[in-house]
Amino acid sequence: MTRWRRIAFGLLDQGLSSFSNLALSIALARILSSSQFGASSLAIVGLGALLGTTRGFLGNSIARLSGSPKVKSESAFAVSVSLIMAVLVLALTVCVQLAVGHFDPIVSLLSASVVLVLPQDVLRWAAIADQKLRDCLISDLIWAVVSLAMLFTPAIASSAAACVAVWTMGAGLALLWLLLRTGVAPTFAGLREWWMRGRTVRLFFGLEGIVSSWTGFVSLSIATVTVGTAGSAAMRGGGLLLGPLALVLSAIPMLGIPELARSGQVKSGRDAWQRLRIVAWTLALLSLLVGSVALVLPQSLGFVVLGDTWDGTKRIVWIVAIEYAGLGFLHCASAGLKALGLARMVFLVRAAYACSCFIFVAVSGVVFRSAAGASSALALCGVVFAVIVVQLLVRGNMLERVRIES
Repeated sequence: MTRWRRIAFGLLDQGLSSFSNLALSIALARILSSSQFGASSLAIVGLGALLGTTRGFLGNSIARLSGSPKVKSESAFAVSVSLIMAVLVLALTVCVQLAVGHFDPIVSLLSASVVLVLPQDVLRWAAIADQKLRDCLISDLIWAVVSLAMLFTPAIASSAAACVAVWTMGAGLALLWLLLRTGVAPTFAGLREWWMRGRTVRLFFGLEGIVSSWTGFVSLSIATVTVGTAGSAAMRGGGLLLGPLALVLSAIPMLGIPELARSGQVKSGRDAWQRLRIVAWTLALLSLLVGSVALVLPQSLGFVVLGDTWDGTKRIVWIVAIEYAGLGFLHCASAGLKALGLARMVFLVRAAYACSCFIFVAVSGVVFRSAAGASSALALCGVVFAVIVVQLLVRGNMLERVRIES
């Protein structure tokens, strides 16, 4: 399979995976009351953050071994750890509900689904690293089809518990397919030795995954407080218009790191950037193109897409496009640092970026009291840190890589 076919398969797979999660949110929003959906939404956001953590903690290390015979053993240990994490999450959820004296069946079902969702996501990384993208695509297609049936089957769509149960069943079928096709099975023997061998790299990759998962959510929450719900809704609308690009950004580590590892020719940050810069420039230009098109979009069509939010979104969509242009460079350069094993550097940069977003969004919101001010703060952080990370990748000290990996 050629490089571009692998990328196309990977992007399609990421789209199917995102659709399954979106379908569950839509199904629950149609059934539950606002208060009930608030608790379920929090559980779904938590599940997303947990997936971000496991992708950093386990997925990046699998991706870096692409093309190596060690992929299967690394994946087996990673699946084992994901199962342990899932059981701990389920136990913690039960304990918290017992402590507060309130048992939410939907939250409990979502917590139970983690036992299937986390291993399936880890095996997606394993399949991509082992160049089995077709199997990865089929797995997520199975889950997406089951999710689609959940949305349009009246007997299921009328019950929140049934929706979560069917969605979880889809995750189980997707997991089963990958277990059969990859030949990876959980391995607990030697787990401690495996963890000790690469604990520093995995720990910092995991921390970076946590920070990445929550940066956008916390930034938007701060904006809601400082500029109001209408302003934050306009910012959400801008993100929705650039949603397809956000999908590509989320797929860069899963696709970019294996490509760099598989080439066998990436010995320095400069080598990595030579292979990633075309993707970064393409994403940046596409972001600016989407922003330009949105500016001239007819008012009637804008209302069809975003409803009453369109007026506010149109004023800031170009600013959001600049932010996404910077994020394209930021994500590509971060993938290069990850491929080189510079886990500590990736985490420190990501943490600094997150803190900058929180501070600048809060300050700009208080000073300007507008969505444009808060969006400008995010755009500024995105562009500045894109420049920083690219420079770190191209001119970074490779002794840091040797020290971490040793």
